[in-house]
Amino acid sequence: MEEFLRRMNLPEDARRQIQTGSHPAQEAVRDILRRAPELESVYAGRGWDDGLFAGFLRDLESKLREYHAVHGVWGTDAESWYRRFFDFRIFALGRLEFEPSHWDLADQPPHVRSGDPILKCHIPSTGPCPRDAALDSFRRAYDFFGQKRDTVVQCKSWLLYPPHYPLFPEGGNLRAFQDLFQIAEAHERGERDLWRIFGGDWHDPVRRPRDTALRRSFARWLEEGHVMGTGFGYLVLRDGAPVFPESRGISSSMFTKFRKKD
Repeated sequence: MEEFLRRMNLPEDARRQIQTGSHPAQEAVRDILRRAPELESVYAGRGWDDGLFAGFLRDLESKLREYHAVHGVWGTDAESWYRRFFDFRIFALGRLEFEPSHWDLADQPPHVRSGDPILKCHIPSTGPCPRDAALDSFRRAYDFFGQKRDTVVQCKSWLLYPPHYPLFPEGGNLRAFQDLFQIAEAHERGERDLWRIFGGDWHDPVRRPRDTALRRSFARWLEEGHVMGTGFGYLVLRDGAPVFPESRGISSSMFTKFRKKD
């Protein structure tokens, strides 16, 4: 357990709290770390790149830092999220993470129908996501899942909510990421994602930090009576690069290759 905590580059007090603390969020981390050696062993046994397990640890570190920023405790309440790693459903491929799934949105572009196999894209809060890093992850996902035909990638995030776009810095990573996707649906979510921007002080309009341009923009926008939302976007990968073809052609091979063995 200590080895994995050190590989996550956590502060000494965080490592100590996680190993000895009695908070349920700390017990949850210990349960996750007890299964980590098995996951690392399976990855190695299948000949997968070491970066895959390193990505798992980066994801866990980001969850620990999120929980600490909001609750002041080094821990996590995301046990169900990590079951998806241990069930070989989610894979960290570079900056982004991917999960085989099916199209489940009401809007259906010409090249996808309800129930078609897709890859869901997840964005761990591990730092900036430059456009080149996102494109590299898409290429890795296309190769990793063995795709030979067009692959639809679907992403749900506050980063894809169209009304947020003007609040993102011009020429920055956030606008560049939203620009990669066609937005299929968008919904208001009230205050549910404010913690992602403001941390533990998200609920108090007076105390919300304004130490970055993004935080200042959102604070002013919220004071004007707006609410945050989430967008559901998609793109299509052909030969590992985003395109938007008019014809359908989605492979389902990912579901047989990575199905968990009994």
